[in-house]
Amino acid sequence: MHAVIESEALHQMSQSFTKGSEWQSTAVHTEVLLQHVLEASAHLPVPNRFRTESVCALLHTQIGALGRYEPILRQLQADIYASIFEGVSEARNGAVLHGKPYFEVARELQNKVCCSYVAHLRSRS
Repeated sequence: MHAVIESEALHQMSQSFTKGSEWQSTAVHTEVLLQHVLEASAHLPVPNRFRTESVCALLHTQIGALGRYEPILRQLQADIYASIFEGVSEARNGAVLHGKPYFEVARELQNKVCCSYVAHLRSRS
């Protein structure tokens, strides 16, 4: 099942910061959101899904503010997302969709290999 890159937690955080016209600078707003993401995920291993999705969402929102560079940056963004997530696509509403991050796939495979190896060792004893 696909999920929107902008995580629910980041969306909630962003909503709370954008109420009213408190933010005159999108760069400062993004810096504040990034700082909150980093603080909220400080206890998690890096990479982790929350931080990865949140940073991708922040990148996605900032590219739109870069004017004539937006088309090439969107292409670069698509390649970066394809390197991070399996099954990247774009929804009708423009939201970026993805499958699991590859680091989660790698962890699952590593756990399967370890479990298989342990089971193999136990069967030999």
